[in-house]
Amino acid sequence: MAVLILWAVAMVWFYASGRIDKYLVGQGTFRIQVLIAGLALGVLGWFNWSMRALNAGCGHDHSGDGDGDGDSCGHDHRSGGHSHAADGPCCGHDHGDHGHAQAHADAPDSHAHPHSRTHSHEHAPHAHDHSHEGTVSGRGMGLLLLALSVSAAVALTPDDFSDTYKKNMLNAYASQPATEQAMPAAYRVAPETSGGGLTLAQVEKVQPRNKDGNFEMDVMQLYYSGSDPEYARIMKGQGVETIGQIVRDTANPAPNRWRVFVLQVTCCAADARPYSVPVEFTGAVPPDLQEMGWYKLTGKVDYTVEKNAGASVLRAVSAQPTLRPKDQRTLF
Repeated sequence: MAVLILWAVAMVWFYASGRIDKYLVGQGTFRIQVLIAGLALGVLGWFNWSMRALNAGCGHDHSGDGDGDGDSCGHDHRSGGHSHAADGPCCGHDHGDHGHAQAHADAPDSHAHPHSRTHSHEHAPHAHDHSHEGTVSGRGMGLLLLALSVSAAVALTPDDFSDTYKKNMLNAYASQPATEQAMPAAYRVAPETSGGGLTLAQVEKVQPRNKDGNFEMDVMQLYYSGSDPEYARIMKGQGVETIGQIVRDTANPAPNRWRVFVLQVTCCAADARPYSVPVEFTGAVPPDLQEMGWYKLTGKVDYTVEKNAGASVLRAVSAQPTLRPKDQRTLF
């Protein structure tokens, strides 16, 4: 009961504090499901706690006559504990041949028989104890272990992947062969149906420029733009700004070559995968550039071929330190 309530508090707190944003996407019902589950666990724990003092049957018949035949514990309690019928099967004594059966019937108190109705083996209704709860120390140890595991998970689990893990993921995906990936519907721009094809004016309606005249594109937009030849034709050479974490490009370790990446989460943090775009500085690389730092990169988008597939490249002219965006996971 205590662990149920502890889980309930943890889940409701994750939701109320906003910490759940680090683990689940905002779209859909994933986050509200955590809140509902936490409240349900709290109700279940409270109900069990409020009912804890009520007695309940344990499945054993402790009544004097068992199921009506007097055999619930193996003894016939209808005559004080043993049956004194003619064959005397219950207590192991034969009452049929030594003349005591008639004596019991005619004068039950006329002699001192060791197996009279008030004999010494008494079977009280609850003479044997059935405990289904375990010992106090056992319950305490179980509670301690469960409570510690829940509390430690809440208190000690980091809300982000380590830099080393991110780099390993980035290298693992970068080493895979490139595939033709269709641009997600959220990034597509419908071309003119009159036969003119996609135009820059159409792109600007969907993706407005900022005050500096640059398109503000996230890393995934840049990544997928290389897979659409018509879109790449329009965007080639356009000024763009993007925000992401940067690392040195181990696949092409040129002095001015870096990569900008983000982790995309489809449902929860467990399915996170990196998307990255090469960054080539057209001038001197900023001297204070830090790996795994968050930067706003400004430059012009270009397109090339990598591993037999279209790929985007950002020809960067500047890199400004910035904060991590509040929520990058807006596509799926």
